[in-house]
Amino acid sequence: MKKKLIGAIGTAVAAVLLSGGGVAHAATPESFDDQNTTTTVELPAEMTDTELQSLLTANDNTLSFTSESGISARAGGDYCLIFPGNMWSRTSGNIYKYGTVGSKPRLGNCTGGVVKTKLESYVYKRTGSGWTKVTKAFLSYGTGNMEQKSVKYICKGKGTNTFQVISVGTGTNSRGQSAVGTDSTGSFSLKCT
Repeated sequence: MKKKLIGAIGTAVAAVLLSGGGVAHAATPESFDDQNTTTTVELPAEMTDTELQSLLTANDNTLSFTSESGISARAGGDYCLIFPGNMWSRTSGNIYKYGTVGSKPRLGNCTGGVVKTKLESYVYKRTGSGWTKVTKAFLSYGTGNMEQKSVKYICKGKGTNTFQVISVGTGTNSRGQSAVGTDSTGSFSLKCT
């Protein structure tokens, strides 16, 4: 299994996901069994620019399930790709005084052997010292390809603010192998007026 740790951030790698079977499209968290777990990246509440770059450099956007013989997903094994989407000012956010920003992260191109997936996304806001997590996790569970349509942050206060969405994907294939990948949108600035 391809594992990359983030030494520069110093965050722990936490156990989170599952194994099992099925080839449906969406599922609820209750239908997942936490007995068998895979590792995922635990994102910190705050990061410097250097730590954010280390996070994105240390991980890639591919959930790559390595076979027992060490053959990577790209050489014929199972995999999924993370597509973080683009950030924008959400038109649905017009009901809020200062508007909202968001993106639509998704897992895609999953091979048929991927049986359980989880996509976890957070909105980070640029602060004077770096980046601060400003939302709780937006979680989606499934059995392969999925898209998150509700990733948003309700802008608070006036002035121009810069945001970025970071997504962590985890999964398990039919052989019980697990994988993790991380990707991020580019930064997006919104003038809260």
